[in-house]
Amino acid sequence: MSILYIIILALGLTTSYTDIQFKKIKNTHLLYATISGVGVYGYLMATQHMIFHMDLIWNVLIGLSIGLVLYFTETWGAGDAKLFTVFSLLVPWGELARILFFPSITMFVNIFLIGTFVILLFSTKTIIKQRIKISKKIFSISTVSILGKSFLIIFSLSWLIQSAINHVFPQATSFFSFLILFLSYRIFRKIIHKAVKSLKNNFILFLIVAFGLTARFLTFSLDVNMAELSGYLRKALTYSLVFSIIHIILDVVKSDDKNRQTVPFAPLIFLGTLATNTNLLTYAMRLLTAIKKP
Repeated sequence: MSILYIIILALGLTTSYTDIQFKKIKNTHLLYATISGVGVYGYLMATQHMIFHMDLIWNVLIGLSIGLVLYFTETWGAGDAKLFTVFSLLVPWGELARILFFPSITMFVNIFLIGTFVILLFSTKTIIKQRIKISKKIFSISTVSILGKSFLIIFSLSWLIQSAINHVFPQATSFFSFLILFLSYRIFRKIIHKAVKSLKNNFILFLIVAFGLTARFLTFSLDVNMAELSGYLRKALTYSLVFSIIHIILDVVKSDDKNRQTVPFAPLIFLGTLATNTNLLTYAMRLLTAIKKP
């Protein structure tokens, strides 16, 4: 398995250099790493050092799916999405990597943790400089519309997303659930934004809300919904506020093109991959648990 780490190191260092220097991830480097990785797996299986398992395929497919979702929501570039997929193929399996069942999922959470810290660090100057603009935008009338749409999306669909997480990843933490919900929220916002441009109305928002609420009340009894409604409303409102504020801050930082520093993402994906079989995620979970305690 150590040879896989050699390939990861070679690919990570190469793509980090090209991304920092030229703002580009070359397909040839990804192709060489993929061929090398497949060759290593073939050798390990042929010499009976490793047994083929469908989880290997599923891990790559999950990595590809995550990359595509982040690409189509304009969170990552095409090169970043492809690099993440190749790393999903290359990362060796281990006990720590399987905290969230598949290494590609652990990789993604690690990248999110590292990426959030680095992006906030790079954006601190802009956020401080634009603090008045951010404050005015947060407390403006237009934010009421953003908050309302956010609340409708989260209230109508978060139960469905959480149910899917509980079914597929029963051991997932609340942080992982929050992360998936946030990404889902961004996807639906992108869909609504593009649909509003073409339809000139909020019909797509109505469809999403109608589908979510109808599916919920058809799936669960009315008594259960009424008993949980108060807590569910508070949770949906809290998430709506947090997501809306993050959305506004990201918009202001993104619009400040003159002073904005572009963060190359290949090094962050590389670091997240190297951290897959470390205790980073365990320590993060412990920290979040400690913060939540009164």
